[in-house]
Amino acid sequence: YNDYCFGCGKHVQNVPNHELGCVRGYGNEINARHNLIRNTIANAMTSIGGFARTEPNPFNDTTKRPDVEWLIDGRRIFCDISVTHPLNSTIVAKAAHKQLAAAQERETTKNHKYAQLCKNISAEFVPLVFESFGGYGSEFSLFIKDMRLISLKTLTLIDVETIINDMLDQIAYHIIHLNGIIMKLACSSGT
Repeated sequence: YNDYCFGCGKHVQNVPNHELGCVRGYGNEINARHNLIRNTIANAMTSIGGFARTEPNPFNDTTKRPDVEWLIDGRRIFCDISVTHPLNSTIVAKAAHKQLAAAQERETTKNHKYAQLCKNISAEFVPLVFESFGGYGSEFSLFIKDMRLISLKTLTLIDVETIINDMLDQIAYHIIHLNGIIMKLACSSGT
């Protein structure tokens, strides 16, 4: 067992499962987890109605790009997806005292990054944040409720509960499955 992460060089002996949040050491796997979740959400949006596209470039004069744009019922909604690790050294103290503190902190960061930019183009912004151990942020919970309302308002003849439940199942699978791959890689690399 190595006391330092091969990717970022941080001392990890006292940080359980550091690899679940280390982009430098496990970037490809972490990006794969993110992209699978992004695509799952975009597919659910499209199934509910309207048009969803990934990696839009809506803002002039900036390289910032949210993960998904959803055009539905006269609304333009941008979402940015993030998976955060509650045992990262920057959040572990808060996470030990408050459930989903890591998700809440990342939602705040994403809102600072995108909310005003979206407001400037008459759009809405929603950060969709998940923790690497399976929890999700409060704004994602609100967004699920909004998806239900949107489906009722657009009067689509779809089973929105099945779409939402399938989406949640797939997100959980992607988080758990990729966590397993990341952990297996960590064991084989000696961290």
